[in-house]
Amino acid sequence: MLAACTPQPDPKPTPTKTALFSSDAEAFKAAEETYAEYLATLNEVDLSDARTFEPVYGWLTDTALGSEKKSLSTYHAEKVHRTGLTKFDAFSPISYTDDVVIADLCLDVSAVDLLNENNESLLQPDRATRRGLRVTFVEGD
Repeated sequence: MLAACTPQPDPKPTPTKTALFSSDAEAFKAAEETYAEYLATLNEVDLSDARTFEPVYGWLTDTALGSEKKSLSTYHAEKVHRTGLTKFDAFSPISYTDDVVIADLCLDVSAVDLLNENNESLLQPDRATRRGLRVTFVEGD
């Protein structure tokens, strides 16, 4: 039998990477919503209960994760408690490439205070209560 007349097996399909979002606008909206959910989770933390830290860690990776673990553990060990909520505004998209979103935002901690066991503020009265952040969003596990 001639090889050209023998049916060839169907080629095996190979997966191709599909973009997470269909547009930059969709990616930026998801990033903004993700950051809002992260802050909501962070605002729920009870510094006296280390079990409440774990949900925050699920939102972070790499340097941000290590930094947050260190901060929360230190506050817990030093019996610090927090009042007020952290907020953000002025979300400004920068880029969306290879399923990575980068955006600038303004973090607002004007309503937040960190207090010691004697309810004395640990924060400087002249601290900056708003600061710009550049945030990178990556696909989670």
